[in-house]
Amino acid sequence: MGTVIEIPDVGELHHHYETVIHDNGHADYEDGIVLNGSGSGTVGNVTLEHNLTYANYYSGIRTVDTAYTNVLVRKNTFYRNGLLSSAAGRGEIVLDDSSAGQNETFTSNILFAGFQVINSCPAATGSNYRFTDNVVHGTVPSGASCMTGNVVLDPLFLDPGSADFHTSNLAAAAYGAYAP
Repeated sequence: MGTVIEIPDVGELHHHYETVIHDNGHADYEDGIVLNGSGSGTVGNVTLEHNLTYANYYSGIRTVDTAYTNVLVRKNTFYRNGLLSSAAGRGEIVLDDSSAGQNETFTSNILFAGFQVINSCPAATGSNYRFTDNVVHGTVPSGASCMTGNVVLDPLFLDPGSADFHTSNLAAAAYGAYAP
């Protein structure tokens, strides 16, 4: 296994971004997308949109440390990440205990858990992380109070074994990497 990042040709006039990240890693803490930074200053006004992460070793997306503020994670698909790890903290979304980024919003995503949707919410509540209006399928740990206002359903992917993550469930059509 190795890092695979596919960036399709989206044409000159389109602003639709699709990045596919899969099979990344071989040991714990090998992730799909990582927001990681520390030191002086912050990185702000970041948008992660129309990405597909699946089958990554530890997580689909992981936030670490303090450098990020005003991050919008929307219309992404996270599918069965963290299955190869045996660590308790693995999942689709991993918030490290030291996570202190501010004002991060996760919305209109599809979170299809292989192990769990999110590892923990304590870091989220004090830092104004918001997880609302996402399609959620799978285990949400008890006490995950930050995961409110989401839609719990199976998106019915067309053929995830062949990496076709278009949904056949009309209720999920406005969510995830292939949403308009």
